[in-house]
Amino acid sequence: MALNKKTDDNFASAFLKSAVEIYSPSGQEEELARFLADTMKELGFKIRIDEVGNVHGTIGSGKPTTLLCGHMDTVPGILPIRVEDGLIHGRGAVDAKGPLIAMIVAAARHGLSGESGRILVIGAVEEERKGDGVRALVQQRPKAEYAIFGEPGGSKRITIGYKGSLHLVIDLSAESGHSSAPWKYPNSILKAFDLWSLISNYTSKRVKAKSHYTEVSSCLTGIKGGSDLSVTPERCEMNIDIRIPIGLTVDDILFEMGAEIDRFGARNPETKIEVHVEDRVEPFETSIRSPIVQALSGAIKDVYHQPAEYIRKTGTGDMNILGHELGIPTVTYGPGDSHLDHSPHERIDVEEFLGSIQVYQRALERLSRLPYPEKTRA
Repeated sequence: MALNKKTDDNFASAFLKSAVEIYSPSGQEEELARFLADTMKELGFKIRIDEVGNVHGTIGSGKPTTLLCGHMDTVPGILPIRVEDGLIHGRGAVDAKGPLIAMIVAAARHGLSGESGRILVIGAVEEERKGDGVRALVQQRPKAEYAIFGEPGGSKRITIGYKGSLHLVIDLSAESGHSSAPWKYPNSILKAFDLWSLISNYTSKRVKAKSHYTEVSSCLTGIKGGSDLSVTPERCEMNIDIRIPIGLTVDDILFEMGAEIDRFGARNPETKIEVHVEDRVEPFETSIRSPIVQALSGAIKDVYHQPAEYIRKTGTGDMNILGHELGIPTVTYGPGDSHLDHSPHERIDVEEFLGSIQVYQRALERLSRLPYPEKTRA
């Protein structure tokens, strides 16, 4: 179709640049939310902002309903914003304002096209912290047949799988005394390192992995303890991030690791150990036979004249949460190089961004022409 001036490529590029110019680290998304809501209203969306700050925009009518979800927040850190050599530089350009703006423009184009299909676009908050935005969305139980999450992976690639995650805080405490007689007292920091070594060895041997995607991995992300130069440490706290592949559950890891920690505690009765689960997300993978994957694959071939590449990531995405909770075909797609996420070099190629809008739009067209309801497993 001929593009409306409100949704043409010049508009789309300017829209993205304006969104990148609004600083929106987790917890500070309100200004960007207002900007998106106002712009989407002008494009014909019906808008509401929910109690946690998610922006909801609805456009189009008929079947099916497709949920497009991206996040408004970024990691902290202001970067210089510039357009140079066909690239938009700035915090959030790739993670993940590029995918979010591309989805908004594609949905607006679909709404103007006359094709069947109701599109629900969500700009979510807090993805970079604990996923409060998508968790609130799940509680609202949106009615949709398909879902696409907007995260960078490349405009010719579809992310079909993410590992699960388990974030633990482990507190160790023991009697302290004068550091001139360290043999008399247990040292909570040294005990923490012993326990970390046990956990690291356990996770590395848990699965005979063919790749990093199929292995259990663990990372010590923080440690603090001690109070004075002349006192043996009474307390130590460790933060541990465990990533879990398809085929295992968070409970599998908690049960087995809990047994390992209990055995360690029995060998070290002078040390009190407390384990706190800070966050947990199950692993999730979508079948390549899913209609949403097939629609995106066909769209990529339409736009780029080559087959789509399917990728699986060692990180954890919002699609894990929604895919498990709502049980609908769910996938992740978006322009940009994910290796630039959170980096001081964050940028997105404008040509790739514009190509991804076409892919989203073609995918929506393909979904609108499927028999309804389409009962294919996620």
